[in-house]
Amino acid sequence: MKNKSKMHSWVHSVIACLAMAASSSLCYGASDIIIGPQGTEASISNPDGTWQNMWGPAFKGIAWDPLTPPPSGDTLGSVYNYGDWTGDSGGMDNYNIASPGSWWGALTFDGSQYASIEMDIKYDVTSTMTPTSAAHLNIGFDKSAGGYSFQQITNVSFDTASSALADGNWHHLSIPISASQANISVAHSVSYYQWNPAGTSGTMSFWMANVKVIARIVPVAPPTLSVPTKATQGLNVFASTAGLSDRQSAKLIQSTGNSWVGQATVANPVTYSFTIKSFPNAPATYGCEAYLFLVPNLDYNETKAPDWNETNCVVIYIQQGSTNATMHFQYKVNEANQQAMYSGGRETRTTSTTTNNYIYSEPVGSLPGGPITVTLSPGVYNITNETGNLGSVTNPLTALGTWTIKFTSDTDVTLIAPDGNTSSFVIPPYNAGYFAGSSTFSVYLGMQANNAATLNQAVVYSNFAISNTASPFSENFLTDTVLGTNVWDTVVASGPAGVLIVPASAAYWINWTLPDSGFSLEIAPTLTNPLGWTTPTIGPIITLADRSQLISTSELPVGGTAFFRLIKRIYTQLQILLPGETAAPNTVSGKTGTPIAQTASTGFNVIVNAVDNNWNVVNSAPDTISLYDADANFFVLNTPTLLVLSGGTATFSIEFTGDGSSAITATDTTNTNIPPATSSTVTY
Repeated sequence: MKNKSKMHSWVHSVIACLAMAASSSLCYGASDIIIGPQGTEASISNPDGTWQNMWGPAFKGIAWDPLTPPPSGDTLGSVYNYGDWTGDSGGMDNYNIASPGSWWGALTFDGSQYASIEMDIKYDVTSTMTPTSAAHLNIGFDKSAGGYSFQQITNVSFDTASSALADGNWHHLSIPISASQANISVAHSVSYYQWNPAGTSGTMSFWMANVKVIARIVPVAPPTLSVPTKATQGLNVFASTAGLSDRQSAKLIQSTGNSWVGQATVANPVTYSFTIKSFPNAPATYGCEAYLFLVPNLDYNETKAPDWNETNCVVIYIQQGSTNATMHFQYKVNEANQQAMYSGGRETRTTSTTTNNYIYSEPVGSLPGGPITVTLSPGVYNITNETGNLGSVTNPLTALGTWTIKFTSDTDVTLIAPDGNTSSFVIPPYNAGYFAGSSTFSVYLGMQANNAATLNQAVVYSNFAISNTASPFSENFLTDTVLGTNVWDTVVASGPAGVLIVPASAAYWINWTLPDSGFSLEIAPTLTNPLGWTTPTIGPIITLADRSQLISTSELPVGGTAFFRLIKRIYTQLQILLPGETAAPNTVSGKTGTPIAQTASTGFNVIVNAVDNNWNVVNSAPDTISLYDADANFFVLNTPTLLVLSGGTATFSIEFTGDGSSAITATDTTNTNIPPATSSTVTY
């Protein structure tokens, strides 16, 4: 007997979209970019921004100065920039950038969607630039395509003879950006540049702080919904950023006892295995990678790309081809911030001190084989680049299934595909010891997009296991409801929000375009009941290239039909909820329940919500709310008299001072267009 599956009908709401288009609403085309420094940030490399030199012989330094904060803004200091022109006959320059995020290129943005570059700046009057007219600063963006490509927007003068900016005080710069400015559609940094011709000499230094790129207010089309996609249970690792080479990883917090070295024998093989349940549908050429990184003795705090940054690393990755899937085993040793050894290539750094990228391919006389220094003459010894690309195994048709890496000694490796295909090889004995992991041995499970077609798609793992090591580990992701933060670290991912467990209760992903400021998703069983819409809240909302929300099966309407819409709610009124009352959006009164009688001199909470005409909470602007007794000040506040709405809600703690009954009034003191609200009567 065949089971018939129910078909859900999915209808995209166009009501909100048409309303937006008809009103020609002005919206922010992007979000402001804060580069800072701000808050407690106290260095030139912070979560908000990173300052660094790109080129120029006049550059002398960029440093954090805690003694010179600007008079306004939330910052504990400023960034000090120091340059020195020594009179070079060909002229000299100094090019620096302030990048959003904690590393260069962490964020790219369309500069034409921004109205201005804002910053506070202070000229160092001890500067000795001669002539004084040479003291200037070109400010603009660095173009992402290729990098190191300055696109000037303005030129600021610090001529002590004519410029007010050269008085040694803090000044605020607001630099307008033309929407037609060329070559800024893909930018990664605010940049500042100084070039001076021959004959210029002396120092030019200044402080910077509160650097921001302010979004332009433009007509923006409302977001649109895509057809829902079936959610896949397990550990979902999404290509959640625009960077095609960004690594999206879950790192095992257990960091000792993970290495095979000193543990693996024929009788006690060490295995690393994982099962791929779903793989992105993307072109085979330069295809997506599902990967496992094995990294002994971490060297760097920045671990978003350990296969590049770390000195020693094993990389196991799987790619889907047109007729099969292949798992590759590669490694490198003694090669920090490079990855040439993976494929037997030569390092590009001119100052390299690495010795293990080169071997005798034909040892001469009594000299041993193995790694050598490159100072030996190629005419005496046959020297070749050592490759870390040791082997691969294929699986017919698909990347799905369980893949295993088995070690039977420190050096003997076998790769096992889901269909049982195997491939064996040997790690050179002189390199195996690098993976003993004497202090730590970190394990990363993840994916890398490598092509635009993979963006917003996920590699889904159903389980992962390490066997027969000093600290064996296994996890069945199909039994998880969330990814344990005491077991896995997702901060190492470039898009950590896209590394998550999709539980068995999840039904669909609903995706919509950006920008979506003020919009929220709703579900209804029919289009005929305007009050029948509900807001899904169980699943997370994550930002990929678009916005995605996970819908639980319990949030789908009873029956075989569900309608989805995006709606932008408008804050029109306040709602007061007393103990015993519960919010009930899309009802006549907006709440259910009866206020619970209170006891004098005993504190209780009063919730004030910013809501729309149908009593739905609106994540409004941070307006200030006041609370008072409508009858005669019969209560006192245990919280401040004024509270700021957060997420559309403010919670006051109050207590009545006597016996009786009363109503409470709330007022928006910021927006006078919002009428005061009065609560239900409560006895005390």
